[in-house]
Amino acid sequence: MSQNLIGILRLGGDESFGVLHGDDLIKVKLRFSKKVSDRAKQIIFHKSQSYSNSRNGELIVEFSCRGHREIIWEILQPDWLGEIKIEAPSALKDEYNEYLERARSAIST
Repeated sequence: MSQNLIGILRLGGDESFGVLHGDDLIKVKLRFSKKVSDRAKQIIFHKSQSYSNSRNGELIVEFSCRGHREIIWEILQPDWLGEIKIEAPSALKDEYNEYLERARSAIST
């Protein structure tokens, strides 16, 4: 394998949220409610992440990555389903909403 290809693969792996890394690089900001903030703080979502606590005990996690689909799957994780907000980027919010619309079609009559 060429050194150039190895470098490209390494870069993609460093920036990807999981195994998928074909998407554009985005800056993600997630807000976890106080109820699940301790649990979320134990998770390394991405190696570029930073986190802070709001005055009301919410946890704010920020990172840059590729792999939007896998971020959506993580947001749907049962430990914090309904206790997390996507603050940025708006494109991820839109993609999340589209994912939910497609999922609703499984139960539509």
